[in-house]
Amino acid sequence: MKQLEELVVRGVREVLAEIRDADAGGLAGFALVTDEGMMTLHAASQSRDFAKSERGEESFFMPVDWPEEHGFVHLDEANERLVEIASEASARRAEGASHADYDERVRAVVSCLVSALATVQADDESLARALTMVICTDGGGIWYELETEAVKRLNSPELYQRYQQWAAQWSD
Repeated sequence: MKQLEELVVRGVREVLAEIRDADAGGLAGFALVTDEGMMTLHAASQSRDFAKSERGEESFFMPVDWPEEHGFVHLDEANERLVEIASEASARRAEGASHADYDERVRAVVSCLVSALATVQADDESLARALTMVICTDGGGIWYELETEAVKRLNSPELYQRYQQWAAQWSD
């Protein structure tokens, strides 16, 4: 996992440099995005200008609806390592490992991604101030819990509370 974390830190820093170069009104949100099988990894972002728009207000906590996708190049090595980890977990499951074993691997990967983002936040003020997330495009299973934990760990208590209020409208 350490190698994955190092590759993600490097890739996120490159993505943030690209965003700064584009200067789209400052960073309002940044997310690492994967799928339920952990076979893809990229980043999404929203500028402050977008977040203030009507569409941005509606999708502030929904990175799959943010206008900017990044990292298909910058996160390519991290994506390759993630696929190796996911493939290993899938192979163990095919050999009879429990679903709980697979869930633990997912937890470890998300924890690694969160740690990588926290590392970058420590020396990147724009990311430290922005909504920062780790999400799954497919959701379901343990992902809601992991996404919520990530938001709590990576953001201010005020932003986490706003996220909880937003998420509450979808639960019933």
